[in-house]
Amino acid sequence: MSPDGQHRPAPKPGPGQKRSSSDDRVPGASKSPTGGKSLSPDAQRVVQKLQQRDADVRAHEAAHAAAGGQFVRGGPNFTYQTGPDGRHYAIGGEVSIDTSPVKGDPAATVAKMQAVERAALAPADPSGQDYAVAASAAEAEAQARMDQAKSSAAAPPSAGGGKSPSGTGGGDHPVAASPPLPGAGTTASAKASTYTFRGFTVRSSPGGGARFINATA
Repeated sequence: MSPDGQHRPAPKPGPGQKRSSSDDRVPGASKSPTGGKSLSPDAQRVVQKLQQRDADVRAHEAAHAAAGGQFVRGGPNFTYQTGPDGRHYAIGGEVSIDTSPVKGDPAATVAKMQAVERAALAPADPSGQDYAVAASAAEAEAQARMDQAKSSAAAPPSAGGGKSPSGTGGGDHPVAASPPLPGAGTTASAKASTYTFRGFTVRSSPGGGARFINATA
């Protein structure tokens, strides 16, 4: 993922591949150059695999986009491959999402980072990049919770003596940070410029933005 207006290019399409937006050509949109001739058994198997990959990629990116809601800034965009039948199949995709903290509002930042985490892990099979984005959002959420706790501790005591509902003392108690996400080995804050996770490179900036990458197979 990348900041708004600073999108990182998706993996460069290889031979027989093309990258375009979700409203570009889809399977079945182009005429087969085979001239109606039957495909060989091997070619038919390739087409079947491409059809399945296309369906999986589209479902994966649709899940990101649906869960990301108002924070989605671009996509889904797809990388296409031309099959033996002359049709174009999606073999990779990406959705860009805004991951910047809400300035001066830790509570809103917590809610936003939770939405980003949900969007990152929405597909049935999150990728390594998806886990990395979710881990980064979880860290930003934890930081926002600490900021909330500091603000509460610095606030003047209430007229009732400042005792908590449990009667153990004055002021609000700090909220524990969220536990690390499964499989999240290396994480970075929302302000990190570059970090890696399971071989994936994730770039972000103080502007706040990231991109879910469903890499080509």
